[in-house]
Amino acid sequence: MPKQLAKRATLEWVEYVLDQFNDHDLSEAEACQLLGIKRVQLYELRKRWLKAQIGKRPFQLSSSGQNQKRSLTKEVEDFLHQELP
Repeated sequence: MPKQLAKRATLEWVEYVLDQFNDHDLSEAEACQLLGIKRVQLYELRKRWLKAQIGKRPFQLSSSGQNQKRSLTKEVEDFLHQELP
């Protein structure tokens, strides 16, 4: 499995390729090849990039759901520790 895009390319490079693709200076196949991603991933990435531009927010390569710690309530943790040896 290839490494994540954020580990393979710089943010500036990805934004440059997306900008060129969005302006129709690059084809779909060229953009996919330059970024090392599949067609579906290109359009998902482009969608996030466009949303960031419209919302005047910084664009990030990692999705917003990463690096979030899920925690359980104290009661649930205690119950699980009792039930699961």
